[in-house]
Amino acid sequence: MERLFRAFWYLSVLIVFFSLMYSFAALPHLVEYLDGFENVTKDIYFYYALAIVAFSNFILYVLVRKFNSSSSLSKMLQSWLYALNSSLNLFFFVALMFVMMHNSNEHWNYGMLGYGIYITIGLIVLCAFSLPILIFVANKNINT
Repeated sequence: MERLFRAFWYLSVLIVFFSLMYSFAALPHLVEYLDGFENVTKDIYFYYALAIVAFSNFILYVLVRKFNSSSSLSKMLQSWLYALNSSLNLFFFVALMFVMMHNSNEHWNYGMLGYGIYITIGLIVLCAFSLPILIFVANKNINT
């Protein structure tokens, strides 16, 4: 199961970085990321988004290497970390597409993309709430 989550994490990293490049190419010089706030240049937006995505994925890599033993709890924590960061990467992907569509000159119904944001936030919350259950199950298996 851990290999499946790792493969999905690798795929989500590729998806979010290619979407970052795609959205960078489609953005105007000044990017409006929130209504009523000051605009930023697309270079600043790109580098901040790149830093956030790279930092979150680097933290995952460091934490997974910390749990490198072969115990069942360690494997569960690795799988959980891969699932959590995959859901974070999906959230980053949807957020990047939302900002790109919001700044586009074309007429998009980007309100429908709001459902994607809610779904990815739900995935993040589901992963976060699954950690105590995974630890409880692992401890129960160890004790019996």
